Amino acid sequence: MHHCETLHTQVLIVGGGPVGLALAIELGLRHVTCILIEQNDPLGPLQAPRSKMINVRAMAHIRRWGLAQAIRDAIPLGADYPSNVIFATRLTGIEIARFENAFSTRRGDDERFPEGAAWLPQYRIEDIFRARASRLSSVNLSLGTRLETYTQTKKGIEATVTGKRGTQRIEAAYIVAADGARSTVRTLAGIAMEEVPSASSNAANINALIRIPGLFKQLSLGPAVIYQVLNGEVSAGMGPFDIDDRWFINAFPQNFAGAPDEFDLVAFTQAAVGSPVPVEVICRSSWSPRALLAQAYRRGRVLLAGDAAQVRPPTGGYGMNLGIGDAVDLAWKLAASLQGWGSPALLHSYELERKSVHRRVLQEALENYSFVDSVRNARVRPDDLEAPDEVGELARARLKDLIQREKEREYHTLGVVLGEHYVGSPLVACEPGTPPRQHFRDYIPSTYPGCLAPHLWLSDGRSLYDLFGAGFTLIIGGPRAASAAGRFIAAAKEKALPLTTVQLEDRHARELYPTALTLVRPDQHVAWRGDTAPADLEAVLERARGGRLSAAGAASEPAYHAGRGP
Repeated sequence: MHHCETLHTQVLIVGGGPVGLALAIELGLRHVTCILIEQNDPLGPLQAPRSKMINVRAMAHIRRWGLAQAIRDAIPLGADYPSNVIFATRLTGIEIARFENAFSTRRGDDERFPEGAAWLPQYRIEDIFRARASRLSSVNLSLGTRLETYTQTKKGIEATVTGKRGTQRIEAAYIVAADGARSTVRTLAGIAMEEVPSASSNAANINALIRIPGLFKQLSLGPAVIYQVLNGEVSAGMGPFDIDDRWFINAFPQNFAGAPDEFDLVAFTQAAVGSPVPVEVICRSSWSPRALLAQAYRRGRVLLAGDAAQVRPPTGGYGMNLGIGDAVDLAWKLAASLQGWGSPALLHSYELERKSVHRRVLQEALENYSFVDSVRNARVRPDDLEAPDEVGELARARLKDLIQREKEREYHTLGVVLGEHYVGSPLVACEPGTPPRQHFRDYIPSTYPGCLAPHLWLSDGRSLYDLFGAGFTLIIGGPRAASAAGRFIAAAKEKALPLTTVQLEDRHARELYPTALTLVRPDQHVAWRGDTAPADLEAVLERARGGRLSAAGAASEPAYHAGRGP
C-alpha cells in the first residue's frame, strides 16, 4: 500500500491570491504555523486584470507588515502618477467630467490614514506578498498543490492534497477557504451562496487585457488610471495596466449574448479609443454583476475569507481590500484561539463582525454599478454626446451633472473604507450615545467602541499605528491615567492577554482620543474607552477576548446588524 507523507500545522490555507497570502503573513507574524496551498504556480503578468487598487485601509495593514515601500516601488506608472478618473466621449475625444485623487492615492495631505491607496496590478501585489510570507519561519508555501478533499474530526482537519511531491496528507486545527468565488473548500463544506437582490441589469461584460503600442502618446485628456468612455457606439472603462503598453478594458456591450471569444473586442476597443489603433488581445473573460453572500462563514473548523464568503460587482474596487480585512480579522482571532488568550468561542465573532461590513459594501458596489442603467435612463441620447454644436454641449453638460451626482460614491469612499465599524458586536463595549453616522464619503474619526482607532502623526514623525502592538494596545492620555492604566496592565497579565501601552502627550491627540484610556484591539478597532479603570475591568477584558460569546448560540445569524444599510 502506498504510504503518503503527513504534514502537521495549525492552519491550512487554501488559495494563494492576495487574501490567502495576507492571512499567511498575519499568522506568520503572530507565530502561528500555517501551510498555504495554491493550485497554480504563479500565473505572472499574462492573467486577466483583476484587482488593480489597494485602498487606504488595506495599505495601513501592509505598512504594519513592512511592505508599504515595496508596494510603492512596484507601481508601474510611478508612485506619484495621479489617480484621476476621466469620463470622455472617446480616449481621443472630448472630456465630459473628471474625479481627481480617486480612492485617495495622494500621500501626505490627509492625516486620517498613514498610507495613501496604491494603483498596481494584482500579480505585482501577489509577488510582494509571497516574498514576505516566504520569509516567515512559521509559514510554508506550497505552489502547484491542489486540495482533493478534507474531513473534520473532533481535533481538527485532515486534508488530502496533490502537488509536485505527489499526494500528501495535512493535519491542521483549522482550514481557511481563500480559494475564491468558486471555492472548493466551501463546496465541500456544503455552504451555499445566497443572492443579494439588486435592481441592476444582469448583462454580461467583457474584461480583457490588451496591448496598444504608443497609445499614451495619442491622448490629449491627460493622465488617469481609468478612462470611462461613453458615446453612441460603445460604453467602456479603460486604463493603463503596466509599462509595456498593456491596458485593461472593461467592455459593457449592449445586447451581446454570445461567448466572450465571439465578441469583436478589437473593433470595440478602436471605437472606444476613437482611432484604428493596432490592438492585441492578451486574454479575456466575461462577468455579470452578481452580489452573493455565503450562508455561513464558518462550519466547525472550516472558515471562509474573501470571495469565498462574498462576491460583488468590481465597482468601487472593494473585493481584494475586503478580503485583506477578512484575513486580518480572522488571523488575530485564530492566533488568540490557538495561543489560549482568546475565549474558546472567539471565532464565532468572525462572521458576526465581517458579515455586517460585507453587507454594507455589497450595497455600495451595487449602487455604483447601477450607474450603467442611470445613463441609459438619463435624458441624454448617447448619439448626441459627440454632436458638433449646442446639441453636443447640452448633452455633455447634462451627463456631467449626472456623473458628478452619482459617481462620487464610487471614487471618494473614505466613509466606507475607514468608516466600517463593529458597533454592537459582542466583542466591544456597549456605550450610551451614538457612533458617527455612516456615509459613503464622509469619514469622521472616533474612539466610539467598535470604530477604527483614529490615526494621527506624532510630533516625531511616526504614525500612531506604528506604536500599536500585535495584541491589544492601551492608549493612555495624560498623567492622571497612570494608576488606572496600571490596573489594566495587571488584569491583562492575569488573563495572559498581550497588551502594549502607548502614552499620548500631544494636545492634538487629546481631541482625537478624548478619554484618558482607550483599549484598541489587534485589528486597530476600539474595544473600550473611559476616563478611569472600570469597576468591572475583568468583564471589559473578558468581552474583548470573546468571553461574552456562547459557543452554542453565536454561530447562528448575527443578533446585531450594524451598518446593514437600507
